[in-house]
Amino acid sequence: MAQESARVIEQEIAQLSRAIEEKRAILERENKIVEEKELVRTAVQETVAGLQLHTVPLPAHKPPASPQPRPAQPKPTAKHYLDNLDEESVNRVQLLVDATFHKGIKKTVEEVQHEEAFIIDAYHDALVDKLYEELKARGIVK
Repeated sequence: MAQESARVIEQEIAQLSRAIEEKRAILERENKIVEEKELVRTAVQETVAGLQLHTVPLPAHKPPASPQPRPAQPKPTAKHYLDNLDEESVNRVQLLVDATFHKGIKKTVEEVQHEEAFIIDAYHDALVDKLYEELKARGIVK
């Protein structure tokens, strides 16, 4: 099971890499500035959009206006958008991002699409940051 998950994740990263390279080539042909993180963001958006075949409407939920104090701990990969979420929501987003690297993007997105909109947005941003760092470590992006 773990080997199968690792294989799926590697395939998904390879697909993202190809999508990033295609987008980079298009931008370079058009003499546009290539921002690596934006390439990753776009590739992830397209991947996630292609997987979200249906959404489940959920009751409206607003994150608290002023975040509850959290104990000092290392901040998640992405700081700015998670700082305004309550601790439970931050933990949920972190679990979902971690699940992506164990289950794969497709299975995790199927789970995420049942979350509330602000969790989906935070997950997407955190996932882009995490994937950017992973792709950077592999030399796929700069």
